[in-house]
Amino acid sequence: MGDFSYHPANGFYVFGSGDDSRTASVNYGQKPVKPHLSDRLHFHLLELAHRFFFNSDASLAPVYRALSRWIDASVFARTLLHLFENVGKQILLRCRQCGDCAIQYVAFQCPESGCPKHIRNGACGGSRNGRCEVYPDRWCIWYRAYQRWASVHRTDEMIRGCVPPRKWELDHSSSWLNFHLGRDHQNGSADFARYCCARSACSHAGDGLCSGQKQGELFT
Repeated sequence: MGDFSYHPANGFYVFGSGDDSRTASVNYGQKPVKPHLSDRLHFHLLELAHRFFFNSDASLAPVYRALSRWIDASVFARTLLHLFENVGKQILLRCRQCGDCAIQYVAFQCPESGCPKHIRNGACGGSRNGRCEVYPDRWCIWYRAYQRWASVHRTDEMIRGCVPPRKWELDHSSSWLNFHLGRDHQNGSADFARYCCARSACSHAGDGLCSGQKQGELFT
């Protein structure tokens, strides 16, 4: 029978009828999750930046929109911003300049550079023991996302809303301008975004892709 045993080493299993007094008081899955210090700092830094600079409800949001329109109208200003944006995002995220940023869905990690399949809607299902299916020497980016969200007790962020696919026509453009000028996937204008809104996001108060765009517009 050993040839048919595929259980992982040190696997965890629970068997019981539900009324077993030996397991009734156990809180499974409650072990505290604590990512590495650098991961925690990276997460909190980018979340804070997005809260202040990419939030449609922020007091300075109208200023950001007006400034973005001015920059977009000037080739020189647009080029300068793009250079500044790419340097910072390359250092922090290994940015691929997709122009339609989605780091908020992966706990402020880049799904373009961090996931070889560029997945924005959760893990592909091929990872094993937290390792990437394509590159087993790497941790799956969604495994790391879970650790980050779990460390702040917000794992529900991983199942909220519906994430439209990337808008490829924005490739190598400024995701900052695209967000503030309503060009990226978060503006809800594309057919798929409207479908997501109707089927998922609008059923959750405060989610993005709908009118008002509370959560979705927090990030870019």
